[in-house]
Formats: sequence, C-alpha cells, structure tokens
Amino acid sequence: MIVDRSCIRFNSVDEQRLGALAAAIGSLCPKPVSIISLRGHLGSGKTTFARALLRALGIESRIKSPSFSVAEQYEATFGPIHHLDLYRLDRPDAWRAAGLREILSAEGLCLIEWPERAEGLPAADLDILFEWAQEGSPEGPRRITLQTPKDPALLEQLARVCKQPAGAEPSDRRELLLGLGATLLIGLVSRPARAVDVLGVRIWPASDYTRVTIEHDTADLVFRTQLLTEPDRLVVDIDGMTLNPTLRELVARVANNDPYIAALRVGQFKPGVVRMVFDLRQPIRPQVYSMPPVAQYRHRLVVDLLPAQEQDPLMSFLQSYEQKKSGPNAGDAPVQRLVTIALDPGHGGEDPGAIGKRGTREKDVVLRMAQALKKEIDAQPAMRAYLTRDADYFVPLGKRVEKARRVRADLFVSIHADAWVSPKAQGSSVYVLSEHGATSAAARWMARKENESDKIGGFSWISQDRQLAQTLLDMSTTAQIKDSIRLARAVLGEIGDINSLHKRQVEQAGFAVLKAPDIPSVLVETAFISNPEEELRLRDDRYQQQMAKALLRGIRRYLAQNPPLSKSGLT
Repeated sequence: MIVDRSCIRFNSVDEQRLGALAAAIGSLCPKPVSIISLRGHLGSGKTTFARALLRALGIESRIKSPSFSVAEQYEATFGPIHHLDLYRLDRPDAWRAAGLREILSAEGLCLIEWPERAEGLPAADLDILFEWAQEGSPEGPRRITLQTPKDPALLEQLARVCKQPAGAEPSDRRELLLGLGATLLIGLVSRPARAVDVLGVRIWPASDYTRVTIEHDTADLVFRTQLLTEPDRLVVDIDGMTLNPTLRELVARVANNDPYIAALRVGQFKPGVVRMVFDLRQPIRPQVYSMPPVAQYRHRLVVDLLPAQEQDPLMSFLQSYEQKKSGPNAGDAPVQRLVTIALDPGHGGEDPGAIGKRGTREKDVVLRMAQALKKEIDAQPAMRAYLTRDADYFVPLGKRVEKARRVRADLFVSIHADAWVSPKAQGSSVYVLSEHGATSAAARWMARKENESDKIGGFSWISQDRQLAQTLLDMSTTAQIKDSIRLARAVLGEIGDINSLHKRQVEQAGFAVLKAPDIPSVLVETAFISNPEEELRLRDDRYQQQMAKALLRGIRRYLAQNPPLSKSGLT
C-alpha cells in the first residue's frame, strides 16, 4: 500500500482484500462519503467492488447490474443507495435527460460507474480508480487508487479505517504503515490454479431451438464439442471444471417435452474436465460459444441446439389459417383478404427485460399480453396473428424482423413494458422508426436500451443479425415510416382510453426491431413496470385484456383507412 498527500494506492488487491477494502470504505458511508465515483477500463473490477460495498452495507437482496437500467436503488439502514452506470450515455449531458438530477441530489449514498462519460456531475467525495496489477491479466489482482477531491483531510480517515479492515481477523491483518508519506508495497499475489466456479445453470426449450446456459466466473473458458450420430448426440467437454451440485441440476432441468433434448448426462470425464452428453431427439446444428459479463450476468457458456433444417414459419402459419377458414365465419370482414399481424413480445429467455420492484419481469407480462391480443385478432374474420416468440426463449432483434417478413406480415406490433430511473414515470407510449435521429432524448435512450437486447439474450449469430439490421435500415422507405406513423396514431388514440399517455404524440427513434422495410411497424410501451402502481396493473389479467382489446381497435381503425393490397396466395 502506498500513501502520499494526494492518494492511497493498493498495488495488489485480490478478491478477499477487495471485500475487506469495501467494508472499510463502507464504514464512512454515507457521511462523510456520500458520492463515490468508480473509474477504470471494462472488466477492471468496478462492478465487483460495488457489489462488495453493497453487501458490506447490509444489502441482502439481489444486487442487479445497472449496465442497461442505468440506475438501481437499494434501501440501507441509513437511507437509499443508488448505483449508476453511465457507460451507455450517448452524450455527455444525457444524464440530465435521463432523470438523474434528483438521484444525485438526494440523501444517502450514490455509486457512479463511468463518471468520465458524463459532464457536469457533482464532485465525488471519493474517487476510486481500478487498474489491472499486471497488464493483460484481467483475472489477476487489481491496482486500486483512492483520491478525495473535495476534502484532502478525508484521506487520513481512509488511511485509518484501512489499517484494520472491518470483518478481518487479527491473524489475517497485515501491519500497514499508514502515516502520510509512509510506503509499504504489497507484492503481487501468486494464485494457484482453481476450478471454475459454476454460478448457475438454465435451460430454455422452444420449438425454434433449445438453449443451455452455464454461468461461471472465468474468462477464456476452454471447451470442445463433438457431434455424433447413430444415435444423435452432442458432447461438450469443459476444462478446469469440477462436477458440483449446481452442474448436476442440469439433468433434472430437461423438460419431458423438450423438442431437441431426449436426455442429458453430466459427469467428471477426467480430473479437471467435465463432460456433458446430450442425447438428441433429432439432427441438430449446434452453436456453442462464450459470452462476456453483461447486465446481471457473469461469464456464460451457451449451448444452442438448432434444427439441422430450419423451420419455415410461413408453412406452419398457412396450415393454421386453413384450419381457421374451415370454421364458422365470425362476422363481416373489414378487408377482402387475410391480414397478417406479426406480434412481437419483447425480450425472453436469458433477457428478462425490465424488472419491477415486486420482481415482475417484462418478458413475462408482454408475452401474456401478446397471447391475449393474438386470441382477439384470430377471432376476427380474415385476420390472423403470428407471434415472433410463443414461449419464454430469446429471439434476436434481426430474427424477429426476418420472421415477420417470412410470414408476409402486413403489420408489425412489438409489445414492451417501459422502465425509467425514477419510479414516478408513468403512462403508455408508441414509437416508430426514425431515419433522421430521435424525436427526444428519452426516445433515443429508450431505443438504445431496447437495442442492447441481443447482448443480454446472447447469440453467436449476432454479427449476422447486425448486418441484416443495417441492410434493412438502408432499405427502409419514407413511405413505410409514414404508414407506421399512421398505425401508431391509431393505436395511441385507443390505448389512451386504457391508461394515461406518457407522450401524447408518436415518438421516433432508431429501434432495430422496427426496421422491416416493407411492413408498417410500431413499438408499444404498455406501461411503466418501474412504477409500482403500473407494475400491479401489468400483472393484472384484466388490464392485459383491456390493453389487448385497445390495440386491436387501433389496428382495425388503421386497416379501415388503409386496406392492404392483395398478396399472391393469401387472397
């Protein structure tokens, strides 16, 4: 540890010492330390420290990363703690439009990651810089520097509390020379090789594909795969891993109706190598890849089991329509041919979307709402709805657009539940694509948040989807956007009878999921899940039905004024 008149520097801090340092700093919160800025490169340990500090301050609930929500709030004995991540701000002054003024002026403690991405922030009481102790060794110990820009005398208090970190046993403490100007260098820690720590396992079965996720704590995980036949099997070997109860849970998580996995075996193949064997129901095209930490997740190994021959959504859609045509006529048709409405429940699978204070997940409520709207549409004559996802699994943004185009959809309606840093925000909104930038800072922020879905949901084909999205954007026409605005206005006029409107006009921004060049497309934020009252409404079946009926009325109003042209094979 090095102490001088301007800073305190720890040359080597492993995870154990990081917890002790967090506890020591926590003893000074929220007075005299009420704002802490956390600076450093991606992966340098800022979020890990923030978690350790929150635990040291008595936060026992689930700690969520604010990477995509921008702000998370917790309640400590002394008052609120706000954890901010400003990395995704698109402009230095965007934090003001994001509603963070109130948070930064409130009582309690505020942790700010990536303060260098903003300008005009209040000065921090404590500034912490995180660096790798060894260049190019992100898994090794950290070099941490503490500075007190507002009050140099605070440095002396920090030195005193760091002398005996809270929670450390006397036998574990090192004597630190902490008088100003004194120096003690702590050598680099030589860490023995250790087994990969498995943090969680999940399986997401669906007709499109089945996903298996292993969440762990190690970068650069080494794995190998083999695809075998007679019978069909997939073998995945993972180095540096020891079989534990968490991994064994995978076997019990395989659903009886999984369309791809008949059975799963997990065992210790040899010391330091775990082997997973998937017994398959059909030939597959596997995608096995690693994902870096993002949002609430650590490192992930993802095994996607896709069908060897991709399903054709149009064929299955037409088959279901033929069954409907053979049934009784529901009444006079508003148009002269089948109208196809693509309904897109946002998020899904690994990507929960926004999460309310009561634990309500956006992906769940929007799926139920889309299913209710599909039922309403299917009951109409000459109308049929298609869901881009019909269960709890993730679909990349580009793939959602592709699905809608493959079933030759006439309209595209993406359904979401809004979230904001302040729980006071309320109301419903409707968005369309913009060719020339967002109509407001809030719309721009919302589009950026929704467009990050692929990073959380995870896909090895994301690069392909991004290329597709850019191609679709280039193809988008002014006429398509004008039609989207007409549809959005019709929908906005109807949902205003069900819920208050957050914006009374249609908003525009660069939403990737709205980039179908030949389909009028809208994104509906049905309510703010971050607002406790609206969260309760989103959970309510009656509200979901009311919103579904309002959306249908808006769609019918648009179709009455803009009947679609005939399409070959669907007249």
